[in-house]
Amino acid sequence: MDGIRHPGCVTNGLPEGAVPIGTGETEEAREFALKRLEELSTVVAALRPMLEHPMQAQPGSSLAADDRAYPEYPTSSIAWTGIAAGIDALSTFFAALAGDRTAYGTGHRALARAALNGAAAAVFVLAPPSRTIRTKHALRLAKDDLDSYETMLKDARDTIGVGSPEQWQQIETTVAERQRTLLEVSDKIGLPRGQLKKNPTLKEMLGYALDERLDECDTALRSALNLTLAQLNSAAHSGRWHMLMGATHALDTPEGFHARVVTTTTDLTNMIAGPVLLLERALNLFTSRAQPH
Repeated sequence: MDGIRHPGCVTNGLPEGAVPIGTGETEEAREFALKRLEELSTVVAALRPMLEHPMQAQPGSSLAADDRAYPEYPTSSIAWTGIAAGIDALSTFFAALAGDRTAYGTGHRALARAALNGAAAAVFVLAPPSRTIRTKHALRLAKDDLDSYETMLKDARDTIGVGSPEQWQQIETTVAERQRTLLEVSDKIGLPRGQLKKNPTLKEMLGYALDERLDECDTALRSALNLTLAQLNSAAHSGRWHMLMGATHALDTPEGFHARVVTTTTDLTNMIAGPVLLLERALNLFTSRAQPH
């Protein structure tokens, strides 16, 4: 991360003629944000090697017992998928920043949201104190993933036309069996099918993750996540309001006078600090639940 260690090396790509329309980032705030970014990048760099060695539930652990509820898509797999996605998105965030030293308005926010979603999903299935609740959360995520996979298979079969009818029949039979088993497990633990089919949103998972935080970091984590979630959602869905709300410059063009947002170094820190903290929470939960009693 040598590329972001000193002021002046993170640029915002302002076009010539852009006129400031608000108070910009102070040099003191920029210095502080650069230091914090370096600290966060160090944390993420240390996590990156974990992608080569996925974490697993050890025999006799609480997480291993959770996995037995639906072995076709065990809780530990759902949790690790979220953690791995978070590490990957965060690594890309910092790699892109170090690569061309440019703070992008949408790209970095989209990566931060991907990391936040992965970490929140992991906490969603690991944090509940009750195995029944953990299993219900895991089944809802498994159902959403399986439904998406089933839809993709239908589209692929109609589009690419590869494979024999027998091969496709075998795949469809396997998916149908997994769906049947998932419904049986859901009924057994008392999860209504209407709720099972309700895709857990990032807002729901994040809200649960915040409610389950019981240590001294509660206030810092809640503030960091609530500060950025709405803006990250807007950016990830190609929205405009986050650009207008944070506009710092305007530009007179042949098409008219346009407000333009500048992603500052402080913005980068605010959008990524929450995902990093939540990912650490997910890793701590996984480690604790994966160890034998």
